[in-house]
Amino acid sequence: MACNVTSPGLTCQGEYPSVKPGYWWSWKSPNSTDMQEEFVSFTKELNITDDTYNKSSVRFSGHLPEVYRCLLPESCEGGITEKEMCKEGYEGPLCSLCDVNHFSWFNTCQRCPPLWRGVMQLLLLPILFIIILFALFKADKLRTSKHKHP
Repeated sequence: MACNVTSPGLTCQGEYPSVKPGYWWSWKSPNSTDMQEEFVSFTKELNITDDTYNKSSVRFSGHLPEVYRCLLPESCEGGITEKEMCKEGYEGPLCSLCDVNHFSWFNTCQRCPPLWRGVMQLLLLPILFIIILFALFKADKLRTSKHKHP
């Protein structure tokens, strides 16, 4: 069986179609979870090279989902299932949302820093501010004392 793709967002991975990097598809529609499971099973069976494959699973009779170009092409790595298509830190439709423990920064998803770093910043900033104020006060006091005693 030969792979035949007509969408610009699909490529042949062996004998089955797969989503190219920079593209995304979703199996979320009525009865689609069964279709996705059937398609994943189909691709696994095609990759078995000996006689242990399930001969009833070498055909996929369903319809592939619509393929979409990702808003941030670098966030979509391609593949078969939604879980494997998004780059680490991304999730959701078109891999356009930041995953748990990630935040959006200039159109990219960055890993959240550890909690201790945020706590340290919150503690160090006021201390640094007090030190600077103290140094400015001390410098002003020295300058005014020099003007009083020539």
